[in-house]
Amino acid sequence: MWSNALQLTIVGMSVVFVFLYFLTCSINLLSAITLKFFSETQTLPSLPGQVNDELVAAIIAAIVSKK
Repeated sequence: MWSNALQLTIVGMSVVFVFLYFLTCSINLLSAITLKFFSETQTLPSLPGQVNDELVAAIIAAIVSKK
């Protein structure tokens, strides 16, 4: 009885391990293919106009005072 339970446990864990191994390999392969063929550099949106230094200082002060 215990040998059947141990055998079932080992087989079940082996199946899960093999499945996770293939899943990891396929995700890495898909990532490499995606980066190779669809690599686009994303640019950050620029702020309209000039940045007001006083506004930046006020935002930083508000963030620091919240902590």
